[in-house]
Amino acid sequence: MTTLGRWAVRRPLVFSLLFCFPLTMVGVTISAVLAELFKQLPGWETNGTYIGTACGLLLSAVCFIALMWQFEWLEAAGFRRPPHHAWLVIVPPLLWIVTANFYVSSGTFDLDFTDPLKSTLITVRMLATGLIEETVFRGVILTAMLLAWGQTTSGIVKSFLLSSLLFGSLHLLNLGVRETVPVIANSVYTCFTGALFAGVALRCRSIWPAVLLHGMSNALLSLNRLGESAPEWSVTYTIVRILVHLPLGLYGWAMIRGLELDAPFRAAAKSD
Repeated sequence: MTTLGRWAVRRPLVFSLLFCFPLTMVGVTISAVLAELFKQLPGWETNGTYIGTACGLLLSAVCFIALMWQFEWLEAAGFRRPPHHAWLVIVPPLLWIVTANFYVSSGTFDLDFTDPLKSTLITVRMLATGLIEETVFRGVILTAMLLAWGQTTSGIVKSFLLSSLLFGSLHLLNLGVRETVPVIANSVYTCFTGALFAGVALRCRSIWPAVLLHGMSNALLSLNRLGESAPEWSVTYTIVRILVHLPLGLYGWAMIRGLELDAPFRAAAKSD
């Protein structure tokens, strides 16, 4: 393991705040720049944003995956084929999202495919978002915390909760860019979805089901709200919007009950 990798294991929280967060913001900035460049292409004034953003996010994901390869964390972080039954784990939360979350978010269960190209590009961008966010938060940050604290049940729980809290906290960076109440509410309920993705990744012993669940849920929600006017964030709507995500967090919590870390985690911890 490299010197940076050993420091990450010794100080996982500091590593997350001082290294992973800034590097993630660099990736977001690159995505924004590429989106603007693609928008300048003739005929791509609208859809170029989706292509540029997806390219930037995929590039960022590759950089983080390369970092984990240097750390010798890839297998411990779940970059391996999941067992066949693991894909069934994502079915209940996905059904909840396309029913309860759809209803609360937009009041309709429709998906907008009136512009097939645009819908496809939105799906690609959201899958890229799922890959980069799962790579950073479950692949790098959660793995660093588990290697530092996860040799006991309390350590696993601590890593699970703190990584989910950091995932939600990152969305507070939208303060000043968007309206305050939606940003804060989004940060709160994103902690619950962070717990969901962490639980799925740990239970499946692979990051890929969490990547697919994350990307597809974002894509479906985007297509469900496509063309819809933004809702008014009243007190009632804000509370309901937060509470509808709570079952997702509880599902993630159920996934780690009785969990024990497997051989790749133990091997990576011994290599420190």
